[in-house]
Amino acid sequence: MAAPRADLARIRRWCASALPEDRREHARLEPEFGRLDVTIRLVDDAGSAPLARLRYTETTGLWSLHWFTESGGYHEHRGLGRTPHVRKILDYLSSGADPIFRL
Repeated sequence: MAAPRADLARIRRWCASALPEDRREHARLEPEFGRLDVTIRLVDDAGSAPLARLRYTETTGLWSLHWFTESGGYHEHRGLGRTPHVRKILDYLSSGADPIFRL
């Protein structure tokens, strides 16, 4: 089993529309789908960098948000908590509440 298709579609739609319109000419968000995770990358004129990783745990049906380190690893973001609703994570990313995930 993999992450729910409806959630993956929601992530794809969010990536297409999350950046402010004035930035979309020079930047975009690209989702990279794995079986149980999605890495969201910010792609702009300077290159590509990971913004966030969303991970789905099959046994619990919960999503978690992860941030990337400079060395290429990632860590779970403890402030948000795990949730069955991927939309909660996407709303958090959109809010700009944490500078780690600044769009």
